[in-house]
Amino acid sequence: MKKHFTLTLLLLQLNAMAGTTLLGAINPDFDAVPYQELKYKIRLQAQNKGYLSIGESHLQADSARSINMDLINTYLEQTKKRQTIFCSEKIETFLDVYQKDIYKNVRKLKIFKGNSPNTTNFRDCIDKEKFENYVTYSGFFHQYQFAKAFKTEFPQSPVITKDGENILAQLSNLDGLFVTQLELEFMEFSASKTILNKGITDPKKFRKEVKILDQIISKLNASMETVLKSENPFIAKKATIISAKDFTVKLNDNNNSFFVLTNLGYRGDNDSLKALRKLIELDDNKLKNFLSKLKNSEKYITATFIGPYPNGEIGSANYPGLNRYFQAQSLIAHIKNETENYLLVMEPEADEFLCVDYKSAEEISCF
Repeated sequence: MKKHFTLTLLLLQLNAMAGTTLLGAINPDFDAVPYQELKYKIRLQAQNKGYLSIGESHLQADSARSINMDLINTYLEQTKKRQTIFCSEKIETFLDVYQKDIYKNVRKLKIFKGNSPNTTNFRDCIDKEKFENYVTYSGFFHQYQFAKAFKTEFPQSPVITKDGENILAQLSNLDGLFVTQLELEFMEFSASKTILNKGITDPKKFRKEVKILDQIISKLNASMETVLKSENPFIAKKATIISAKDFTVKLNDNNNSFFVLTNLGYRGDNDSLKALRKLIELDDNKLKNFLSKLKNSEKYITATFIGPYPNGEIGSANYPGLNRYFQAQSLIAHIKNETENYLLVMEPEADEFLCVDYKSAEEISCF
């Protein structure tokens, strides 16, 4: 049975401010950290009584949390139960599955409510009289202020901009190792959105920016190793692990910070940046006309991340106000000016753009 959803997520209205992206800030000459090396660092962290901070995106929850729990168990295997506390953001779908397993290996599981885009609430995690080892689990924005460096890519909420509203600051008396898991597919969309938002009208400059990003992503894909095994490519997961030291911008003052950039097993390099790759295939005149129109129009760029499910189905979603469904994981640009009001859509299984008039829902020419 086909799964359909109504797209009610916040639409991201893009402004014309320039800015870099997290993927674009990775040093093209990065040295990927092997998964087993990361686990070795986590073991040392536990032995040295430092804490482990794990951050998730809330996407692809089953596979992402399986990997995160593997890293958490690597840490807990090196600790004494009576001296260990697990401090978790109240993420019910995580706790419902893993709470019992966590309790087996820690003296206390402390759940912190009230975490939001405005507040990080982990201040009461520390109790040095009772505990020597700590694990924190949260959404990734609560870990530290890495997103502050990417002002046009991430919403600059207080947990990103305000000093003290993050775990690194609130556990400042302890030594932390930070692991942030991000789905590469989502970060590619995030980077695409940001580049389309820059207001670039020069085809040469636009192509250069896309090609630099494309080269980084191609190397990330080529560097991936399996971190979650399954014969089903829609369950298996691979990852490239990047140290915060391998970014061209400063992310924090902690050298023990790592990004685990993951792909489900079925995704290959050809699945990356499809919209941007297709745009730079346009001739100069068509690309220049489109970029100029994009700069001078109202625009909303969004995507839905639904699935894929273990059977390979990715579902679909309809855009608000339009009675038409698009494949999930589609990049959708709503472009509106004095003469046009339409959606430019790149679906994940398509080879060409689809353009749909917003009022009539009829297909129209894109360029």
